[in-house]
Amino acid sequence: MTEADPRAEYRSIIDELVRECLQGQGTVLPLRVRRGKLPQEREINLMLARLSPEDRALIARMLSDAYWGGVHDALRVLNDNQAPPFDQSYEGTPYQDFVGRLSGEWAWPD
Repeated sequence: MTEADPRAEYRSIIDELVRECLQGQGTVLPLRVRRGKLPQEREINLMLARLSPEDRALIARMLSDAYWGGVHDALRVLNDNQAPPFDQSYEGTPYQDFVGRLSGEWAWPD
């Protein structure tokens, strides 16, 4: 973070959370469900084996949504408690910035 750009840390954290959702830990469980195999989860694997690929994809999407929702809720709590750097957002709240960045349709303002 520089004095010329005090929000650089904020943008970096939001973008890292987006990366975790789209490419990192937020993809691990959904990918395993799509494949139908979770390590050390015999009962779940038996259930997944009975499902069609389309049904496994639907469950994977639900898991992704839940992961994203957890990030969203954490950002809401940080904002509600005015925790720096989440006390100054661009689009109203940090979780709105997160959702915008997550969609891939919103760039950081200059």
